[in-house]
Amino acid sequence: MRRLVSFVDRRFGRMLVVALGGLAAWILSLAGLIRIHAWISEGFGIVSAETGVHPVLELGAMALLAALTALLAVFAARHYAADRREKRQRALLERLAAELPAVVWASTPDGREILHVNPAFAEVYGRPVESLKERPELWHEVIHPEDKEQVLKESEQLMDPARGTEAVRLRYRILRPDGTVRWIHDHKMVIFGADRRPLFLAGIAEDITELERSREQALRLQRRLAQDEKFHALGRLTGGIAHDFNNVLGTLMGYIGLIEMRYGSDCPPQVRDYLARMRQAGDRADQMVQQLLRYSRGSSAQLKPVQLAELAAEVCGLLSASLDGRIQLCSSADAVPPVWGDEVQLHQLLMNLCLNGIEAMPEGGRLDVRLRQLTRDGGECSLCRRSLVGSWVALSVADQGPGLDASLQARIFEPFFTTRSDRQGVGMGLAMVNRIVDGHDAHLLLESEPGIGTCFRILFPPLENDMLDPVPG
Repeated sequence: MRRLVSFVDRRFGRMLVVALGGLAAWILSLAGLIRIHAWISEGFGIVSAETGVHPVLELGAMALLAALTALLAVFAARHYAADRREKRQRALLERLAAELPAVVWASTPDGREILHVNPAFAEVYGRPVESLKERPELWHEVIHPEDKEQVLKESEQLMDPARGTEAVRLRYRILRPDGTVRWIHDHKMVIFGADRRPLFLAGIAEDITELERSREQALRLQRRLAQDEKFHALGRLTGGIAHDFNNVLGTLMGYIGLIEMRYGSDCPPQVRDYLARMRQAGDRADQMVQQLLRYSRGSSAQLKPVQLAELAAEVCGLLSASLDGRIQLCSSADAVPPVWGDEVQLHQLLMNLCLNGIEAMPEGGRLDVRLRQLTRDGGECSLCRRSLVGSWVALSVADQGPGLDASLQARIFEPFFTTRSDRQGVGMGLAMVNRIVDGHDAHLLLESEPGIGTCFRILFPPLENDMLDPVPG
């Protein structure tokens, strides 16, 4: 008996030994002795009514029964304690899963039944948890069409024991009911049984939309810095070349003027025609040189409140006087607040956009110049790729030219890049537009479709009324 108690003490703990002793003491009580004696006598035939039983045998039988009863009590107590511990751990895990911002889920191997999903599903996916439990196929339906094939392919690899893959990390997009797109990082795993048959699937799906936006913004900033560095180096190079070329061009134009002054009307008509063509070519070359110099200098803007409606009317008036009947110039301006800008640079910006549109329609067409105020809650700038949200003063120039495909749109603002085949363009007009837009903290939207036309829309932040008040001296 001592060995039994010692074994139970070492194996199950002192508290259970105490319980065993208490139970044995109860069994060995007088009432228990009478009941056990009667049960043994009737059930096992150890004694009869005529003869008695030796006390040692009787006590031994009772002690054995007490020990067995105590062991059963110990096992029952341990099972009860383990069950309570398991329930506490399960409740703790469920509470932790409920508080996690990531989606914790589990399903059958075929995915036809959702065994568990925490409340974060409603926040991340924009749908109630009950909808997923009722329609488990919703899990795949919400995946972005461009990502669905790859996600399903990698998920199928989990169910193939021959591959030995028990977990995959998936990165994909989902579509919410409100039309927004979220990026998801899904750590999916499969739990196999002893026979390598899948028991169930489980995973953690985390919303990484903000992380993706930050990463994309960092990449855009890196590309922007690299482009600015390239443009600055190119500006210094073109400035030096333009300055030297301007000196040579000045000499040529000077001698053309001397010939015209020296011979005047005595020049044969053919010579006068040659001189006129030379001067025309020289004037065009001078305009190109001046454009290169303006780009290379990158002069600082003289900012002040500018009424874009007046500026647009002035530019359209200048263009109308020089257009032929093939180009129809249409302009409209709503009542918009002023913007903070350099009037000279903004004049150059609008003139370059209009000339670019006119040159895109050699066979004629319609050029629309429009000024209005608009509010945007999405989209991104075609230059800096920043998100466009809020109120803006929009100055747009739209033509009916051949339009631009994606490859041309990616390069249209590069210096010296031109789509003209007549070699008359130097490819600096839109590069200047790029620099002016950047210098005014404005944004540009490029909308173009091959065969339809192109629209450049410049978005300026409007000036508030308190910014127009004069500063007291």
